[in-house]
Amino acid sequence: MISPEDSTEECKEAFYLYDSRGDGKVECKQIGEVMRALGTNPTEAQISKIIRGLDPVGTGVKRVSFEEFFPIYQNLRDRQKKSGDAVLKVSDRLHTQQNQYVLLKAIAFQLMAISFFSVDPEYFIECLRVFDRGCNGLVNASELRHVLCNLGDKLTLDEVNQLLVACEDNTGHVMYEEFVKQVMTR
Repeated sequence: MISPEDSTEECKEAFYLYDSRGDGKVECKQIGEVMRALGTNPTEAQISKIIRGLDPVGTGVKRVSFEEFFPIYQNLRDRQKKSGDAVLKVSDRLHTQQNQYVLLKAIAFQLMAISFFSVDPEYFIECLRVFDRGCNGLVNASELRHVLCNLGDKLTLDEVNQLLVACEDNTGHVMYEEFVKQVMTR
């Protein structure tokens, strides 16, 4: 998460990555993605509330300027920092959902490939924490399955199920700390 001391340039850079028209604005529905790219972890309820405030008519076509976005981002960042819900910053900031999937795939393969080496599991746990939208130690199992089966060096569904069997709960989520520990002890 960008600290208050940091320049707004880093925020602008992330914001403008989502400006598909080149008009200095992003669509309301992208606000959550931009905030997550900046290291905050807003809930879907928070995003919906922000969008309703920006687009009260609910047209879904409202575009937001950086000047409108930045104070909202600062407010959320400060609230998360105060409440302890802030997501730890991963060394390389993620700017798009595709980069997150690629990172997740890379993490899974690194875990499998180097599990026999002495590697600190906290590194992988911190990387997976990016996907923990509820800050509750869980990631969506179907999302994890989809990524592992369809991106990069694809695993079979059986291979993925073998990895997840001990970590998936009855609500369709994976306790990622247990997942990392399980894979690293194989």
